[in-house]
Amino acid sequence: MNEEVGSKDPQVAFAIGGLGGNNAFGAGFLQAALDNDVKPAMITCTSGQIWWVSKYVQAIEQKPVPIDYLRKDMEEFIKSTEPFHQHDLDLLYMNLHGKSGMMRTAFPEFILDMMKNTISVFERILQQGKKTFFARELMSEWPVRVLIPRFSNEFFANISNVFKNCDIGIAFNSYDPIDGMEVVHLNPKAQDLLDKKPGDKSSHRSRTLYKDIKPEYVKNGLWLFQYGFEDCSIIDGCYFRGVMLSEAAIAENVFVSRPINYKWIGKLPTNYIENEDLKTEISFNGSYQGERDKIIMINNLIKPEEGAKPEEGVLKKYHHVDLREVEIETQRGFFDYVFEDINVFDRARELADAAFKSYKKPLKT
Repeated sequence: MNEEVGSKDPQVAFAIGGLGGNNAFGAGFLQAALDNDVKPAMITCTSGQIWWVSKYVQAIEQKPVPIDYLRKDMEEFIKSTEPFHQHDLDLLYMNLHGKSGMMRTAFPEFILDMMKNTISVFERILQQGKKTFFARELMSEWPVRVLIPRFSNEFFANISNVFKNCDIGIAFNSYDPIDGMEVVHLNPKAQDLLDKKPGDKSSHRSRTLYKDIKPEYVKNGLWLFQYGFEDCSIIDGCYFRGVMLSEAAIAENVFVSRPINYKWIGKLPTNYIENEDLKTEISFNGSYQGERDKIIMINNLIKPEEGAKPEEGVLKKYHHVDLREVEIETQRGFFDYVFEDINVFDRARELADAAFKSYKKPLKT
């Protein structure tokens, strides 16, 4: 590894997944990268990690890099959203006041949406008559929109500018459910590294389209299901692909920060809330496993027989990718997605620190 502090290592990429209150895990991973002066050639990020990656980029541009830069931000965020240090009271506080600069509960909008849905239900009942499925119609009254985003236009513009002016390749995703297309947004450096320009499609992911990075696209990448579709029809790409491995695989060493574990930790669910968490984790693990298996398959295909020359032909354009996975070790439940935890940040920092040191060590002997 290049020993110059903050220098970019073309052999390294980060693939960082976001997930609600588990974003502290990715933030801790990035803090460890700052601690170890690791600057990758490429970073892919999803959901809330878009924000933390922008903070990481801003940190490495400072000389010297401030100590505990991301940890202090995480502490401030937790302090602003969890003033009572008791989850029931903090949840009540969030419902009444929301998360400053991020979101609020959709109280007036919920009532209006409920009225609209009720009118639609009555119209269908009149049309269907005796064929009406009343249980379904009653449940159809419940609105989609339960939260209102409060991010400012300046917030989106700042992230967009940070990424566009960065000399690290940056990629994040969104998803268009109407067209069934994943949209991968690339800054100029990522476009060069991947040899893609806005409007191109992926050569191996048939329903992935590449675009550049603009403030409105940052908004799309942070649009939750709970915001509804009144003001935006494009959603957070984390729901489709929680960790973006393919774009990071341009490097030989991909450090993967995953806010969930590949397996269920602890006993299987016995209640509704735990089961909802299991559904979420299976969904996220399923999309990740598909990309992971493709990389391992290529690694096996290009691995030469002992004493043989490297594979020629179509596979010569591929290279071995070492996936260095850093995964959360604890089972955080469905309600934990609401709250960040500084202990999650610190543990991720420890795990990532060990992974970075393990990477550096053989190169220094």
